Amino acid sequence: MSLQYRPEIDGLRAVAVFSVILFHLQVAPFTGGYVGVDVFFVISGYLITSIILQDYSQGRFTLIDFYKRRIRRIIPLTVVVYAVVLAICYWLFFSPQYASINHVVKSSLVFVSNFLLLRKKGYFDPAMQENPLLHTWSLSVEEQFYILFPLTILLLLKFGGAKWRRWLIALALLSFIANIIVTTYNAQKAFFWPHTRAWQLLAGALLATDIVKDIKNKTTNSILGIAGLLLLVATVLLYKEGITYPGLRALAPVVGAVLLIHTTKSGTLMYKLLSAKPVVYTGKISYSLYMWHWPVWVFAVFFAIEPLGLSTKLLLIVFVFLLSALSYRFIEQPFRTNQAAAKPYLPWAILGSSALLMVCALLFINNHDGIARKEYAAHTAQLDAYGDKVWEDISELEPKNLADYTKLQPYRIGSDTAQPFFILWGDSHARSLAPGLDSLGKANGFAGYVLCASSSPPLMGVRYDDDKRQLDAFVTNSMRFIHNHPEIKTIVLTGRWPRYYHEPYLIVDKFRQGKDKGVLKLLENGQSQQYLFRKGMMATLQALQKMGKDVVITAPLPELKTSLNEMLVVQKITASPRLDFVMSVAEYQADNNEIQAFFNTLHPYARVLPVGMDVLTDTAFQKGIQHTAFFRDKTHLSAIGSHLASAHLLKYIR
Repeated sequence: MSLQYRPEIDGLRAVAVFSVILFHLQVAPFTGGYVGVDVFFVISGYLITSIILQDYSQGRFTLIDFYKRRIRRIIPLTVVVYAVVLAICYWLFFSPQYASINHVVKSSLVFVSNFLLLRKKGYFDPAMQENPLLHTWSLSVEEQFYILFPLTILLLLKFGGAKWRRWLIALALLSFIANIIVTTYNAQKAFFWPHTRAWQLLAGALLATDIVKDIKNKTTNSILGIAGLLLLVATVLLYKEGITYPGLRALAPVVGAVLLIHTTKSGTLMYKLLSAKPVVYTGKISYSLYMWHWPVWVFAVFFAIEPLGLSTKLLLIVFVFLLSALSYRFIEQPFRTNQAAAKPYLPWAILGSSALLMVCALLFINNHDGIARKEYAAHTAQLDAYGDKVWEDISELEPKNLADYTKLQPYRIGSDTAQPFFILWGDSHARSLAPGLDSLGKANGFAGYVLCASSSPPLMGVRYDDDKRQLDAFVTNSMRFIHNHPEIKTIVLTGRWPRYYHEPYLIVDKFRQGKDKGVLKLLENGQSQQYLFRKGMMATLQALQKMGKDVVITAPLPELKTSLNEMLVVQKITASPRLDFVMSVAEYQADNNEIQAFFNTLHPYARVLPVGMDVLTDTAFQKGIQHTAFFRDKTHLSAIGSHLASAHLLKYIR
C-alpha cells in the first residue's frame, strides 16, 4: 500500500520553487526567496519519514529498496543537467572557471558539492553567481541526510522503545542549537553544513511521526494555514541578501512550512489554493524547475551585455517552465513507474551513467580556454608584452603581509633614487594603478609606496563578517606605517568604492559598541552598509588629517560590464564592438552618483579626483579600446590601462 497522495504538498513545493526562482532571477520584491530551499527541506523530511514509517509498519521496509527509489528519483535528471552544463561550459569558459565548474560536477555526482562550495565563497557572493551549479549544494545536503537518516530511524525504532521520538527531538534540537552557534561566528558554514541544516529536515520528519496530533476543527486549521503562508510570504519579501542566515531567522520559514503541511486539510482555504491543478502541476515538476532554472539564468546573463529587464526575465521563466515540463515527462517520469521499479538492473544502469559522466569530467578537465582561446591568447600576449611585473610582485607580497600585518611591508614604485612622496593605499584597485605609477615614476624621477590588500578598503573601525581578510589589522598597521613616515606628505586612497558602499560585506565593529541612538536607528533601517562606509571613511580621513597629510581619493575606476571571458566570447559570436562592454559616461555617473554625492561632502578633509571620468573621456581610450587590452579582467585595469589612468592621476598630485 503506497503513501496516500497529498496534492497540497505538491502545491507547497510550487510555492517553494517559485520563491527560489524569483529570487535567483532578481525579480523584485522577492529578496528572501532563498528560504524556499528551507521549505523543500521540511517537505523532504516529512515525505521521506512518512514513507519509511509506513513501509516499516507493514514489514516491507529495506534500506536497499529505499536507496533504489532515491537513485531512480534523483540521479537521472542530475546526470542530464550536469552533462548539459559541463558541455556548454567546456565551450564557453576559460580554463580556470571551467575547471572550477568541472570540480563542482564531480562533487555533485557524489553529493558533496556543499563542502566544495563552502571552501570557495559565500552563497550570496557576486563571484559565485557565475557558477551554473551553485544551486546543487542543497541537493547534496538532502542526499547526505537521506544516506544517514533511514539507518538512524531504524535504530531508533528498534532500540529506542516507546519513547523513540524523544531521541528524534533531541537530534533536531542539537542541530538547531548548532545552527545558532555556528551562524554567530561563521554564517557561511551554517548555511552549507548538513548538521546545521538537519533540524529543518527533522522538523518535517517529526511531523510525520504524529508527534503533533491532528486538529479536527476546520476553522482552526484554516487560521493556522493562513498564518503559515503569511510567515513564508513575509520571509520571502522581507529577508534580503547579506542578513545573517540561517540562525534564528530560519525558524520562520520552517514554522510556516510545518503549519502548512500539518493544517492544510480538505475544505480549508489553503487546501483550495495549494491543490489547484496548475499549482499542483508546478509542484510535480519542481525538481526539474529547480535543477534547470539556475543554469539557464547563468547562461542568459553570460550572453547579455546589459542587465536583463523584467520582460526578459519573464520570458526566461516561461522557457524554464516548458523545459522542465519536458524534462519531467521524458527524464523523470519514465524512471518512477512501477515497471521501472520492477527492473532490478535499472538502478545499476543509472549509477553507471553517473559514473560515465564522472569519467568524462575527469578526462575533459582542461578545455584549453574554450571557443575564445585565440582571442584570450591575443589578450594575454598584449598584457605580457607590456609587462606585468609590478602587479605580480604585489600579488606575491600580499599573502606574506596577510600572514602577519604587524610586519606590514609596503611595495616601492617609481624611481629607485627619488625620495618617495606619496602612498597609494587601498584594495586591489590600488594594485591595478601601481604599474602605471611605477613606469611613470621611473620615467619622470618620482617615487612612492603601495599599501594594498585584496578586498580591503582603507576604512577604520570596520571588519568583515568572517574577518578572513583581517581588515582591521591591515588598516591599523597601514596607519602605523604612515605615522612612522612623516616625510610622506600625500596619501592616495583607492578602492572599488561602490562595492563597499552598496554590497552587504562589512559589519560594524567598534561603532556598534557605542551608545549613539542614531547608529542603532540607522542599522535598524537597513542602512548599516552605507553608514559603516561613511563612518569608516571619516575615521580614516580624520586620522590622516591629524598627521598633517594631504589626502586625495580617486573616484571609482572604470570597469567592464561583463567578465573578460564573456566579452571575448560574445564578441566572437556577435562581432559586437568592444566599447559596448565598457560603461558609458552616463552609466558610470548613474552607477556612482550616491558614492559621489558622499565624496562631495569630504572637501574639508580630502580632494576627490575624477580619474574614472578622465579615462572614459580620454580620446586614446575611446579609440584604442577595440584592439587594446586596457582591462586585466572585469574590475581591474591592465598595466596599459593603469598607465593611462595614472597619467591623469598625476595631474592632481604633483
